[in-house]
Amino acid sequence: MRVGVSVFINDITKINEQAGTFEANIDVRYHWRDPGLAFDAKAEGADRQEFSNEEMDAKLKKMWSPKLTVANQNGATLRSEGGLFIYADGKVEHIQRIRVTLDNKYKLGG
Repeated sequence: MRVGVSVFINDITKINEQAGTFEANIDVRYHWRDPGLAFDAKAEGADRQEFSNEEMDAKLKKMWSPKLTVANQNGATLRSEGGLFIYADGKVEHIQRIRVTLDNKYKLGG
């Protein structure tokens, strides 16, 4: 299954040069098509189903979704919120806004 991924860095804070880390707010968007999730929009009365936060977590536990990680993440996610959209044709969009600490190798010159 093909999965598209987009990553947007919203802001960078708390740069720690000694530890080689920084905190960032990041938006991560995944999208794929799962024909098994398709539904009749006319019968549902809407062309998409929307889930957020707790509802999203519960729905994701009942379906296949990509298990992607941020390679240079240092420790647990500090904050996470998101949304899940399932369209009538089976297209799925999973959006997460996360706050994380990331490792970075700084090249400080003098």
